[in-house]
Amino acid sequence: TMCTEFYTFNVKKAPLDDVRVRRALSYAIDRQSLIDNIIKGQGEPAQWFCRPGVAACPTPDKYPNLGIKYDPAKAKSELDAYLKEKNLTADKLNLTLTYNTTEANQKVAEAIAAMWKNVLGLNVTITNMERKVFYAQRQSDPNMQIMRSSWVQDYQDANNFDKEVFSTGGAYADTTRWSDSQYDEMCTKAAKEQDPAKRMELYSQIDQYLVVDQAVIAPLYWYSGLVIYQPHVKHTKSVTGYDWFEKWDIAK
Repeated sequence: TMCTEFYTFNVKKAPLDDVRVRRALSYAIDRQSLIDNIIKGQGEPAQWFCRPGVAACPTPDKYPNLGIKYDPAKAKSELDAYLKEKNLTADKLNLTLTYNTTEANQKVAEAIAAMWKNVLGLNVTITNMERKVFYAQRQSDPNMQIMRSSWVQDYQDANNFDKEVFSTGGAYADTTRWSDSQYDEMCTKAAKEQDPAKRMELYSQIDQYLVVDQAVIAPLYWYSGLVIYQPHVKHTKSVTGYDWFEKWDIAK
């Protein structure tokens, strides 16, 4: 399914105003464990934001080392550097993770908060809100820190992910409080490129900049579904990942 689950960071709110803290939080997330133990296989670990399968989005087979992966050592190194500079200890950092109320979101939030505790020694407060309240608050409240987020494609191109979500004035600009002229220029260049291979390379650089260099978000997983069908059923896959059952057939 052409959708990405991720956590956004409010880059204007301390201690998330320091990229080392944001990177530490992202490195400390064991995404494969989320898939195996929490969402039970209905997803793929996301190393970057743009969902592979969408036009021009980088794919794991071509870019196996792109983006961010679970790395406790790097997570500790990033946070320790910040704590030493600020003369702080991990237990002195006040962090809050907020999600819209569902059982699934709660389980993911609890699992990730436990990872942040085990890897980094952080005590993260978890709060939840009703969906409509959460969506409004996420954009209007400058004090929210870490927020549950997702993006489902409007049309099947990387531009709909990277540019229209995180460039200046994009869909999540009010949530992250992040604006970056270099990122905007990168997205504009990629949108104008007509060679498919060059476009994918440009978007790989964009995603690296977004999730590692700037660590504006922590990507969690790319959506996928589990489908069971009989061997005599001809499963016609759609380009979006959503199942169009009216296009299925029975093998003769």
